[in-house]
Formats: sequence, structure tokens, C-alpha cells
Amino acid sequence: MKQNRCPLRDPASSQPCIITPTGLLQDSALLVFLDYPSGVGVAHGWDSISRPYKVTSAQGNIIHSLDWRPAFEVYQEILANHGGQHITPDNFFSIAKAYPFGITRLDAEMVVRDPLSTQNQHITCAGEVPTGAFVRVLHGNQHTLIQAAQRAHAMAHEAWCESQSRPYELQFVVDCISRALFLEQDFRQELAVIHSPGPMLGALTIGEIANSGQDYLEFYNKTAVVGFF
Repeated sequence: MKQNRCPLRDPASSQPCIITPTGLLQDSALLVFLDYPSGVGVAHGWDSISRPYKVTSAQGNIIHSLDWRPAFEVYQEILANHGGQHITPDNFFSIAKAYPFGITRLDAEMVVRDPLSTQNQHITCAGEVPTGAFVRVLHGNQHTLIQAAQRAHAMAHEAWCESQSRPYELQFVVDCISRALFLEQDFRQELAVIHSPGPMLGALTIGEIANSGQDYLEFYNKTAVVGFF
């Protein structure tokens, strides 16, 4: 049986994509610092469907075990108990895109981690999951995700208005590609609720790096980030 591969990340397809004066670079990052005031909002819309599980073994973005049991075995049980979902290595991404992990944080919204694939009972995610962290399995639907994007927009606009008396000049949106894959045609609705009058630009990404000015800089998955500048 042909394995259902994740369309987001395939190591074999990695290639140079950063344009520089000396040519294209691979496995690199471009950092740009702008001395402009801003207002930022971050929200995801995924809700917990499980109790917290301790990550008892992990390496980088690969979860080996949860509560001292193989990670995929635990994940299968949780999804089976939620709507009878039967997830296997062959159909992994088509089902897992609706069931991300959430890393628990004190007095803050959970940080989402996108499960991409499974092998040898391990689960590979789009971002690091530390050993010792507590995670929950999350689930959402079109309504909760679009509602969260609207909330991110409202947070960003409120932050701008609290710090600036002048109108914003640009709206910048960074949204996760897996949200677009999950929402499909309804992704147009998500864009509609975060669009304000004036120019808006942005990108669909594999992971979003942001903070609202009230917390640490964080790497997110499956999250909508809205900024006013």
C-alpha cells in the first residue's frame, strides 16, 4: 500500500530557496529588523480533546513516548476514542491534520505542534517538542479556526490602537499552510475576517514565529498571526 506522505515537509525535496547576492542558499534563514511600531495578534482555535500526557522521550521534533508508552500507540487510542478515527501510517497526515498536539503553558494559550508523519511508533512534528513537556491532543473545525483568526485580528488592532494615535499603514498576515489545507474552500472566509481596509500582504508558512509583546517569542504551528504596521 502506498504511504500517505505529508505534503508539508519532505526531506528529499529540500532545496536552495533564499536569494542572496552570492546566489541561492539552502537551510538558511533571513532576518529583517524594522524600526516600526506594530500591533500583533496570535490565535489558533484548536481545543483539547484529551488529558495532558507527559512527553517522556523526545529528540528535537520527534516524539518517542508519551507517559512511557510509544507515542503513536497513545495517539491512536486518543483518536479512536474521539469519533472512532482509525489512524495508520498510511493515512496519517490526512487524519492528523485535524488533530495537532498542544504544549501546555501556564496562564497562556497552548503552543500547537503539527504532527507530520509516523515511523517506528514515533511521531514527527513541525517543531520541537521538549522531553518533560505536557501535551494534549487538540481538535477544531472550520468555525473555531475562523473565529480564532478573527480574534487574532481584533487583538492586533487593539494593540495598535493602544500604542498609536495614527492610522496603520499596512496589515501583515502570516498563516499556517496546514490551516489552508484543513479549511480548503473555507480558507477564503478566514482571509475575509482578518482583512481590514487598506493594503494587506503575507504568506502561508510551515510554522509562525511571533509574540504579542506580552510573552516570549515563540514558534507556532497551525496558528494565525496578524500584524498592523
